[in-house]
Amino acid sequence: MTETKHPTGLAHGLRLEKTEWLYVWGGLDGVGGTESRMVAAVASLESLGIRVRSVVRTRQPDTVFLKFLGDAGLCFRTARSWLSIVKILLNSEAEVVWTFGLKQSLLARLVRIVNRPRGLLVMARNGLDFGWPRWMFLADRATQSLLDAYVVNSQRARQHLIEHGIAPEKVLCVTSGLADEWSQERVPTASRDVIMVGNSRPEKNHELAVRAFLASGIDATLRVFTDNAAAIRAVLRGYPPELQARVAISEGVRVTRNDYDGAGILLHPSASESLPLTVLEATARGCYAVAGDTGDIRHVLDGGFGVIVDVHDENALAIALRSAHALVSSPARARVFADHKTVTEYAAELAESLARLATSGRRP
Repeated sequence: MTETKHPTGLAHGLRLEKTEWLYVWGGLDGVGGTESRMVAAVASLESLGIRVRSVVRTRQPDTVFLKFLGDAGLCFRTARSWLSIVKILLNSEAEVVWTFGLKQSLLARLVRIVNRPRGLLVMARNGLDFGWPRWMFLADRATQSLLDAYVVNSQRARQHLIEHGIAPEKVLCVTSGLADEWSQERVPTASRDVIMVGNSRPEKNHELAVRAFLASGIDATLRVFTDNAAAIRAVLRGYPPELQARVAISEGVRVTRNDYDGAGILLHPSASESLPLTVLEATARGCYAVAGDTGDIRHVLDGGFGVIVDVHDENALAIALRSAHALVSSPARARVFADHKTVTEYAAELAESLARLATSGRRP
């Protein structure tokens, strides 16, 4: 077990003696919305006197996720085995232990049977559990009494857990926030291009979305940000070179606000997500969203920030893209920016909710 210390994020004299949170991560090979959201909140949590440490179960010393943590200035250690994780949990003095992923959460719950920690045990559940086998739902439900809370980021995710047998009082909903940079230096100029952001997973529907974009016939470029574009490249091989050239792929590159500023439309064809960070980011930068009706996306797009479409229907997606393109191309339309909760507000709400739970007496 090794520890890498990155003092830039934790050594500013911000009352770190007050409270400690421990993040327990699985062997991630990339960075998604949950990871971005929780890491972005660390600086705001520190300002509240909350010291955040991370442990990552991995045998690799140089993963994308570890680099992400290091670049963000987090203190973290790596654990090469489940036994190492158990030892850390047994010796933890953290007021809140966060688990990410069911395997980490189940292990922490079992450790609690042997040695009840003094702090809260919570599970981040910022998703809709796409592709989970039945045993995972059964194991989660059967051991929920050992957990203090599930923390979700949308009302749809909360309802999803309740539908799968989780007690309503166990579920805390704290909707996501964005870092200040997403609302700064906004660019009012219009753009007709399309951007699609997301890791390569079956529920993201990237291949269908690329086909729909090319079928739409709009005069625009589709720029794709993803961790693995193999499936998209396989789709493109079936098209002539002049159409392939209309899809620009940025593989393994994190999207920035400048990338959103260079687009007019966000194409987000996901069929199963809670509250996608990319939808919040893109609409904050003025992109008009064409998105699937999943999670709480519909509520985010209320007020003219986008349109909901059946992402399983390639023709419907192509029609929606044509309509969105005509809208953003109109000289009479100004770029519209959405204002979302800030990451500072998110961190404060998170800390307050867990502090309230810790003093409520409602514990396993």
